[in-house]
Amino acid sequence: MALSEIRAEDEIFVREGERGVGAVRVVHPDHLLVMFEGYGEMRLEPKHIKSAHDGKVIVDVDTLPEDLRSRLPHIHDGESRG
Repeated sequence: MALSEIRAEDEIFVREGERGVGAVRVVHPDHLLVMFEGYGEMRLEPKHIKSAHDGKVIVDVDTLPEDLRSRLPHIHDGESRG
């Protein structure tokens, strides 16, 4: 995946059509610095990214560290909706 198509503040998703789980903070030539909600910052390399388009970055969940993968289903649990 070419990182040149990705911009700071692009939103991070695990799947199309779902709520975002984070945002790109910094784009480097060989990696992204991403803030995941409720997890913190993480370095993402091209191998971690399935696709990027229209301000969205879709991650390859299977390549993420286990501690982050286990948090993803519950990343929005603490948010109030109302």
